[in-house]
Amino acid sequence: MPDTPLEVPKKVEKMLRQQLIETANHHCHESIAAFAKCASGRTVSVVWACQEQNKAMIECHKPHVTDAKLEELKRQWLEDQLKARQDRLQQTQNQPL
Repeated sequence: MPDTPLEVPKKVEKMLRQQLIETANHHCHESIAAFAKCASGRTVSVVWACQEQNKAMIECHKPHVTDAKLEELKRQWLEDQLKARQDRLQQTQNQPL
């Protein structure tokens, strides 16, 4: 039976997806730089002139931007939220009346 995706607010999911992309960009900076160098000064011709660099950049990003990694970030975010709520609850229970 497949796991159902974790539910988080859309704003949070967008933020987590952005984190995945930033991580991928960090790991793939060389292929991004190669594509940028190839594309520099080009307009329409970038489509065919830089195909190899574009493909290398996309292939580099693929393992870093997956549904499994997004689900892991969602799980971690939900755990952090739960811990923060538990901490707040414990603080309010420990306060004298």
